[in-house]
Amino acid sequence: MTWHGTENQRGAGEALVAFSGGPSAEQCRDWGARRTEMYLTELAKVYPGLRKAYTGKARFMDWPGDAWTKGSYSFPSPGQVTAQGPTLHQGIGRLHFAGEYASYAFMGFMEGALHSGAAVARRIAVKDGVLKGAAA
Repeated sequence: MTWHGTENQRGAGEALVAFSGGPSAEQCRDWGARRTEMYLTELAKVYPGLRKAYTGKARFMDWPGDAWTKGSYSFPSPGQVTAQGPTLHQGIGRLHFAGEYASYAFMGFMEGALHSGAAVARRIAVKDGVLKGAAA
């Protein structure tokens, strides 16, 4: 998945963001020092002017290998949101789910994690009587 990541940003610079998933992501992790060149080669097939526009600045983030994240955001397959979404949104008994994956409005974004976290905290507070008279 690739997109232009500087929409509505100030300044003349631009950024192209690319994500690799599944077996392809594992292959990209193994590219090491050749990583930037390999990405440029693959992306230039889709974006013909990419090499000319490339400034020489590149950053690769190995989210699964990062000590603090150990993963990335969710990418549900067709049907998963409608099949599992209600459970993620409502929880199961005392088990609640919060994260970008549990927010229909902001799935895949930091706002989704905040939105679902606030909603879960409110539901728990209402259920525990901390917020009296508030709707869940």
